[in-house]
Amino acid sequence: MAPAESGAEGELNLSLELKELLCTNLKKLGVLVYTCRINFNNVNQCRIVYFLYSFSWLNNRAARMEHPPLKPFLRWAGSKRKLIPALMPYWSGEYARYIEPFMGSASYFFATEPNSAILSDQNECLVNAFNVIKHHPRRLYNQLAKLPRGEAAFYEVRAAYSPNLPKIIRATYFIYLNRFCFNGLYRTNKSGKFNVPYGATKSGDIPPLEHFYDVSKRLSVASIECNDYWTVMEQATSGDFIYIDPPYIIPNKRVFSEYGAKVFDWNDFKRLVALLDVLDQRGVKFLLSYADSSEAVELLSKWSISYSSAYRTMSGNAKSRKKESELIVTNIKLEEKKYAVG
Repeated sequence: MAPAESGAEGELNLSLELKELLCTNLKKLGVLVYTCRINFNNVNQCRIVYFLYSFSWLNNRAARMEHPPLKPFLRWAGSKRKLIPALMPYWSGEYARYIEPFMGSASYFFATEPNSAILSDQNECLVNAFNVIKHHPRRLYNQLAKLPRGEAAFYEVRAAYSPNLPKIIRATYFIYLNRFCFNGLYRTNKSGKFNVPYGATKSGDIPPLEHFYDVSKRLSVASIECNDYWTVMEQATSGDFIYIDPPYIIPNKRVFSEYGAKVFDWNDFKRLVALLDVLDQRGVKFLLSYADSSEAVELLSKWSISYSSAYRTMSGNAKSRKKESELIVTNIKLEEKKYAVG
């Protein structure tokens, strides 16, 4: 849509519909634009207005202001919440299904709002928490509201927490420990016992009941599974979209990746990369985020690679956290871009 110049020099004829469209969209952005203040028959003024309107990111910003993405109900080490602006251009609502084999807190799922999805993880307690909030949001919230707060209470809940508890109680304790533990970290010992220390209440209290209902409604479109990444990715067919965010493994470099008793290693990553060819041949679109390293770039070199930067959240001291480069790898064709997100 472009305005057509006509008439005497310095004049521009615009339809009433286009004038209203320009004003409406600019007002959404908080720009003080009123029809009475703009001479839409003046070429220079109209060029300025149209120039502002033409920036798609302005319109996207207005949409986000009116309908911000739903926040995940969990904190999660390695979450991609800060990377979302760099990932969103790759998503389209036209995909048949959204599939995420390493869901974690599923922040990208909540941001994209797909109509159909498969969410999966090998962490059985995480998957249980998702299924419980999906089917029993009020019962879960009521159980959480009963638990006392504070360091002593945290360690009492941690001692009582077990994968063998009834599903709703297990989800209650899981979310409580996640909310109040150090950095939203999930770590267990070899016996499968959660052993992350208390992290105070810097992350705030448990979200309100309304948020539990919102999460439940959003998850209603998703099948939530406890499977390994290979089983989940093998389900993808033509027209599906897969977001892949595996634990970061870099040979000969210490990167935290052991979130539980089951470990994802470098051989798993190479196996995953080999599967990308199969998915591409099926007509599946994929998006993979991973730690920037020469080893990973070499393995993934046949695909489109762009770069982003985000703060790592493992450090207990916020001042010592540094931005790290991350790879965004895909078979989706977009104009080459670099994003800096922080």
